[in-house]
Amino acid sequence: MQKLLRTLGRIDGKYYKACEDLVGIYKQNEIEMEILSYPKDPFAPAGRITVSFPKKWYPLNFHKDKISRNVLAHFISMKASNINSRWIKIYPPTNVVLERTNCVISKRIELRFDYHVPSKGRKILGRQAKDMFIHLIEMVENLKYDRLNEDDKKYLLKLLYTVEDEEYVRKQLGKEYIAFIANNSILPREGNSRKPMVNAKPFISPKDLEVEFETKHSGTIKGLGIEKNKFTVITGANYHGKSTVLDAIAYGHYNHVPGDGREFVLTSEELVFTNKENRRIINNVDISQFVSSVPGGTDMKKFYTLSASGSTSQAAAISEALENRAGGILID
Repeated sequence: MQKLLRTLGRIDGKYYKACEDLVGIYKQNEIEMEILSYPKDPFAPAGRITVSFPKKWYPLNFHKDKISRNVLAHFISMKASNINSRWIKIYPPTNVVLERTNCVISKRIELRFDYHVPSKGRKILGRQAKDMFIHLIEMVENLKYDRLNEDDKKYLLKLLYTVEDEEYVRKQLGKEYIAFIANNSILPREGNSRKPMVNAKPFISPKDLEVEFETKHSGTIKGLGIEKNKFTVITGANYHGKSTVLDAIAYGHYNHVPGDGREFVLTSEELVFTNKENRRIINNVDISQFVSSVPGGTDMKKFYTLSASGSTSQAAAISEALENRAGGILID
């Protein structure tokens, strides 16, 4: 790291092109930082930095398999995003736990950042850049499990247990159920965000459709089981939650974080959401079961258009799902 700091001191006050001297590998104790590229200009696309450290910083149960590695990557990228500023950024995770590209766990744990070198106009501010990189390394050192506070340790364990339970129940859906919505789930979202709506009414399954599943860490959970090979119709007046339920089910193949409200809204990966998509391209799709003819004499068994209507796009979406042997279809 001392080499990097000396380089930043040398290019202080120079024009931005001097940032090319920063490209290289720098080490401090167990941390390795590689500056892969540099921004050509303060207003050009960002450069890329990777920072890696050993997996042994965390107990084995947090990186023993794919599920635990995804959980750990979610947690680390969430903590690392606290450094985000005008000059350096890592994309923070959302409310779902996915395999990430901003935090990759293989032989080591690697974080990937976008950055610009601090500048005034087009001249480099070397001292501010030094502070930025020093702060980055300090932040990474504080990611060590032993340095986490008790609340963070408890959250990480809860996140792991929640995702393991979601995967465990999803596997139990098997051949009998296509989807499951646990009782007391919070389905509505707050405005246009993916956050749970404040003071929303919890979901409760009708008793005659209620099923139960065992979890690894949370005991027995009960809720609505939607069976395979059946038509399930959700009816009701406007603003009574029909589309909200469908939206929750459509996202049920993702694992959600604790407190999201949709942790145990779970679906098979075979489930497909179909909807109208005006002006989409349709190429050689059989929609004859839904539409008998259109102006122009197009063959409905090999329908083609560069700008579909609402009805033909909906018909094509359903037909395509059937052709691909989808295990279930959601239609709003």
